[in-house]
Amino acid sequence: MKNCVLLNGHPTGKETSYNDYLSKLQAALGEKGVAVQTFNLCEMDIRYCTGCWVCWWKTPGRCVLNDDMESILRAVINADQVLYVSPLIAGYVSANTKQVMDRMIPLVHPYIEVVHGEAHHRKRYEKYPNLALIVAPTDQDDEEDVAIAHELLSRLSLNFRSACDYVHTMEEELAEVINEPCYA
Repeated sequence: MKNCVLLNGHPTGKETSYNDYLSKLQAALGEKGVAVQTFNLCEMDIRYCTGCWVCWWKTPGRCVLNDDMESILRAVINADQVLYVSPLIAGYVSANTKQVMDRMIPLVHPYIEVVHGEAHHRKRYEKYPNLALIVAPTDQDDEEDVAIAHELLSRLSLNFRSACDYVHTMEEELAEVINEPCYA
C-alpha cells in the first residue's frame, strides 16, 4: 500500500468546491489502495523559517521552532508521495503551501554537492518521497501560472533527489489524477 501525505494549502479551508474536490480525491485514492494522511495547513501552527541554520548544525534534522511542522516533516520523510494541493493566488501557490515547502530544509544536509551541473544540498536520508501538485487556478490565472507552480515543484523534487510525479489543475477530471502511473 502506498502512503501519501496530502498537504492542503487552502488559506481558509472554507471554499466549498475546493473541499468537495479534496473529499472526492481522498476517497478515490483510498479506493486505489493509497493511504492518505491529510494536513490542513490553515488549521496548524506553522511559523516561517528564520534561516537560523539550527536544524543543520545544533539539532540535525530538527527545526528549533516548536510548532506543528515537526509532525509534517516526520510524515513526509516516511511517505511514498507528498501531494501539495493549493489554490493559485496572484499566480502562485498559497503562502502556507510555500511556507511548508521552505520548511522542508531540515530534511537535507547543509553540505552542497554538484548534481547535473548544479549545486544542491546533500541528502540526509536514504529515501525521499516523490512530489505531486494539484492547483486550483482562478479566472485570472493562465497556463504560465500553472507552469511556474510546476517549475517550483520540479526544483523542490530535484533538491530531494526524488521525482515530480505530476502537476494537475482542479479543472481537469479527477480520473486524470487517479489514473497517474504512480497510483498503478
